[in-house]
Amino acid sequence: MARVRFENVNKFFGATPAVRDLSFEIREGEFFSILGPSGCGKTTTLRMVAGFEQPDSGRIFFDAEEVTSLPPEQRNTGMVFQSYALFPHLSVFENVAFGLRARQRPQPEINERVAAALALVDMHELQKRLVTQLSGGQQQRVALARALAVQPKILLLDEPLSNLDAQLRRTTRSELKNLQRRLGITTIYVTHDQEEALALSDRMLVLQKGVMQQIGSPEEIYHRPANIFVMSFIGASNTLTGKIVNRTNGETTVAGENWQLSLPSQFSYPAGTAVYVAFRPEHGRIHFAGAPGPDSSGTVAAEIKASEFGGSHWLVQCEVGGQTCFVRVPAEEVKEAAWQNGSTGRQVYLSILSQHIHLFPGD
Repeated sequence: MARVRFENVNKFFGATPAVRDLSFEIREGEFFSILGPSGCGKTTTLRMVAGFEQPDSGRIFFDAEEVTSLPPEQRNTGMVFQSYALFPHLSVFENVAFGLRARQRPQPEINERVAAALALVDMHELQKRLVTQLSGGQQQRVALARALAVQPKILLLDEPLSNLDAQLRRTTRSELKNLQRRLGITTIYVTHDQEEALALSDRMLVLQKGVMQQIGSPEEIYHRPANIFVMSFIGASNTLTGKIVNRTNGETTVAGENWQLSLPSQFSYPAGTAVYVAFRPEHGRIHFAGAPGPDSSGTVAAEIKASEFGGSHWLVQCEVGGQTCFVRVPAEEVKEAAWQNGSTGRQVYLSILSQHIHLFPGD
């Protein structure tokens, strides 16, 4: 196990910045995810940890040792690639043994380590098969076993579940987290899948265009996003564009086209500021008539445009002053009388739970 620290790391490909002034620390034994959209620099960051890419400036440390210029074979990391990078002409055993043979370990040690690694991923009985005879999920386990067999200080995972179907991804995700907890190995996981990162991570780093947007626990990033990008990228969200029209000691009034909301006074932007009012679909409430509940922070007129059944809930699409919002309504509520005979086109009221409203500057 090891701590990983980036100090003011920059990486360019030609004139294009891939990572800009990146500084953060990964704790020993932590499951740490790096996520962001395609081209944000997350895989480049992982490759710099592995030693496959060199920073143009800045420093990288494993514990107290600087490894910025150290070649990959001297860093003691294990990596699982998105494509798995298995050798199709080799058996499961020989694929897992490859890194140990490259390190010129004696055969008895190779046998012992390969057996232990395959046992960890429940693949010991298939060690004589060619990897071409395995399913995608089994190949993913072989790639993980190969990375673990060298007993790395740091495990690096580059979107290792992206080639699996949805159900297998969920199952493998749970197995991966349990295995990491059992081994206590420092793990860096790169993904663009927010659900995976939220489910697996102790902490997460969100990148956009090579720049760190936020770092924190999944709960912190989901419930207290640092900016509109993080709010929009992590989980489903709604955004209304408007302007602060009034501030008093008790509330802040935001208005858009044909709508107005009175928000708590903790928002400090001055009158005239263009803002985004953002909230999650689960934090909106639809009212067919009457006043909203006491936990709402304001109500706007809306029109139901469509709805989708999601099992435990309905995702209801509303229009507010020409802007689209989605509200997650529990399925049992849709059975009530107010929802009967179809709701599309109905004029309703939308309120938002005050403690879950986010206000960001419009620029």
